[in-house]
Amino acid sequence: MPNSSPAWVRQVQVTVIVDNAPVPEQPSTEFALDTYGYVSTSSSTLQTLFSRTVPSAKIGVLDEIELSCDNYDVASWEIIVKGVTILDSETIPESFTKAFPSLHLEADESITVKVKSNGSATIKAWSDVSYKEVG
Repeated sequence: MPNSSPAWVRQVQVTVIVDNAPVPEQPSTEFALDTYGYVSTSSSTLQTLFSRTVPSAKIGVLDEIELSCDNYDVASWEIIVKGVTILDSETIPESFTKAFPSLHLEADESITVKVKSNGSATIKAWSDVSYKEVG
């Protein structure tokens, strides 16, 4: 059957989708971000430990979020992933790890981790987010 272009010109583009996220075409780059956050505060207003919005043409991959501080009794935490609130100004009794095994985030989706004190005691709080971007 005749075709308007020679056989050596024809191309087929395939997009592979895994867990509802497109896998980037090769070659792609993969890199981890500096995901360690620290604050020392006595503020009763949420302070950002980590915040990242996936840039266009990239896919974010989240594996886990770890939280710790020096005074769990007065620290309140907030975690939002892909618009879903995981913790909402909640206290935790001890160091906390939340696993998200290879959770894919598309462009413009975000992760935020915040903490606040009760307003009278100073806390030192840390977060470590296992996160990378591909594309």
